[in-house]
Amino acid sequence: MPRVREAAFLTMEAESPAPVPLPAGPMAIHADGTLLGTGALDTTLPGDDLVLSLGVDEGVSVTWTQKERRRESGGGLIQRRTRMHYAYEVEVRNRRGHPVELAFLDRVPVSQDERISVRILEKPRDAEAPDDEGMVRWKQTLAPRTESTHTISFSIEYPRDLTIIGLE
Repeated sequence: MPRVREAAFLTMEAESPAPVPLPAGPMAIHADGTLLGTGALDTTLPGDDLVLSLGVDEGVSVTWTQKERRRESGGGLIQRRTRMHYAYEVEVRNRRGHPVELAFLDRVPVSQDERISVRILEKPRDAEAPDDEGMVRWKQTLAPRTESTHTISFSIEYPRDLTIIGLE
């Protein structure tokens, strides 16, 4: 998630080629005789999907920028409410000489209180609707030496006298 760490992480996905189960344990990942990294492998049966994390991809840069944080107060004497607007951009730059396939994962707030409403105002064109935990996912293939910018914006509306923890 870009707001947590401005980085792209390289992963490898493949079907396990082993004819026997691979036991859980430490592993080292090599390519062309070069150690790429170490990690832990879960028990993997023949034909199971393998997803290996190879660490930060230095060929792809990610920048997260908050573009808006605005408070509106309104309503009459009876129904006084506060609305917070948030917008941010995720800029991704492919510095490699070949296309890269990117899978984005970000989060928007989720209300568990009927007095609080969250509305998605803008999300990337190909992004899925947020799941029950507020996770937003989308994919993109980025051409060599190009960049793209994605915007996510949302509003949170709640009674003015309600204190909400975590609205930064």
